[in-house]
Amino acid sequence: DADSTIEEMIKANPDSLPAHRIAANYWREQGDIEKATGHALRMLELEPDNRDGLLMVAQCALIRAVRASAADNRELVEESLQEAQDYLDKGTKLYPRDADLCLAAAEAQRLAGRPENAIQILREGLKANQNEASLLVQLADMLLNMQRTDEAQQLIDQIKRTRINEAIVNYLQGRIQFNRGNWREALESFQKVAPALTPMAQTLKQVYYWIGRCYKELGNPDEERRYYRQALNLDRDFAAAKTALANSLMASGKIDDALTEYEMLARAGRGQAASPLAVARMSLLRTLRTPLAERNWAQVESLLDEAARELGDSPQVIVLRAEVLWHQMRAAEAEKLLLAARDKSPQTIEFWTLLIALAQRQQKWEDADKLLAEAEALLGDRMELRLMKAQQLFFREGKAAGGKLMELARNVESFSDEQQLRLWQGLLEIAIRLNDVELTRQLCQSLVRKQPNNVQVQFLLFEFALRTGDKAGVEAAHKAIRDIEGQGPYWHYCEAVRLTLPVTKADDPRLTQALQHLAEAAAARPSWSRVPLLTGTVYYQQGNRAKALEQFLKDIE
Repeated sequence: DADSTIEEMIKANPDSLPAHRIAANYWREQGDIEKATGHALRMLELEPDNRDGLLMVAQCALIRAVRASAADNRELVEESLQEAQDYLDKGTKLYPRDADLCLAAAEAQRLAGRPENAIQILREGLKANQNEASLLVQLADMLLNMQRTDEAQQLIDQIKRTRINEAIVNYLQGRIQFNRGNWREALESFQKVAPALTPMAQTLKQVYYWIGRCYKELGNPDEERRYYRQALNLDRDFAAAKTALANSLMASGKIDDALTEYEMLARAGRGQAASPLAVARMSLLRTLRTPLAERNWAQVESLLDEAARELGDSPQVIVLRAEVLWHQMRAAEAEKLLLAARDKSPQTIEFWTLLIALAQRQQKWEDADKLLAEAEALLGDRMELRLMKAQQLFFREGKAAGGKLMELARNVESFSDEQQLRLWQGLLEIAIRLNDVELTRQLCQSLVRKQPNNVQVQFLLFEFALRTGDKAGVEAAHKAIRDIEGQGPYWHYCEAVRLTLPVTKADDPRLTQALQHLAEAAAARPSWSRVPLLTGTVYYQQGNRAKALEQFLKDIE
């Protein structure tokens, strides 16, 4: 096989620089970074200033840093980044005009959390290599990651004048559309360029990832996860896709599936698939789904201990351990752990919010109020504290709290856009639980003003307009949904609802049309439980009890 061929080549040519270069490239492509590094180091023994050897050792160290970051191993991340930097410093001094070394040096700075340094390195590289397409593309990509969209657009105009593959330009244009919130246009751009990028796996994985992100924004988790998996098929170490896939599965309540995905990635043998902390969190959620008498805490505690060995007394580990203690009916121990952590690090808001939450769970309302007041006095007006106040109002006042909850949504100018969205989304969840139509409508409108292309919020507006008999609101939300996603699953579902509303007779042809739209919605989003429920209802209206029952059973499944 190929492995044996490489090994035989090295045995026959132990002092051959080209042989070790071939072997290093081969093992890196196979994901065996240690073997690749070994051959690269041998290249440097044979020729200390060898450009390919310096670059390969640095690139392998960067891959090791990415894997360590996915495993939350900060010590190994820092060690690997320092190793990469040492070799890159030497390489860039010897070969200051080398574009590949420049790209690697920029990546090292990005991974170290210094994006401005990375951008500066790329700009310096472009001074030495004017119109070098690879540097322009990487710079545009970094600017897009930092939401500096207008600067990236200027670079793309410059890239167009080079001889680069047109598909790369279209990929970047898709990123521009995504940053501007034009999900459907971005999706169309990415889907158009994917076939042309088949030979370019590193770029194609990015395209698949961004297609997944588009589907997330368009509210289609089935397609979202399908494309994350396609990205991971090309690169099992692709941390962004791993995280996005696990988050999507967990958001859908598919905890077992999320754990299975991580286990499959681990078995692939290409780096650690996930951090022990992430797996411990998923394991806790799975444990909580089992009957109280059957819960086995050994695995959760083992994963927590592993996370603590790697992360020390990080807030995330302490908070998760306190959650475990709480669910083990050891509330006093959980509170003691959190109070000690808070006293040691009073600026860490996670300790405050969980202490407040524990007081609320025990209906110790005065304790919760006191903690909220202390936290606000120390930390000021924080989005997280407003959400804890909202929880307090929900528990104590119920639907009567609507006006006070709306007050919490106002005067948000001091919060970032992301914090404003998180606040309104959290308040919206409470409004829906309270079945407060007016509060839900107002929060949805706030979200739409900030995110006009949020299809999930438009769908909520459609549903609440239906409930309140607001025909103009129904039509406005229906049109907005089509503008955002085209004829996607939300639009087909809403169209089916609109067709069935005026129906009074079993043989009305609009029922058949509604079933056609629902079939389209089911094909685009198979796991959406609303579709079989409405499909069953339509069959019931037609008098077809057998098919109605079949669809209702699908909804239950």
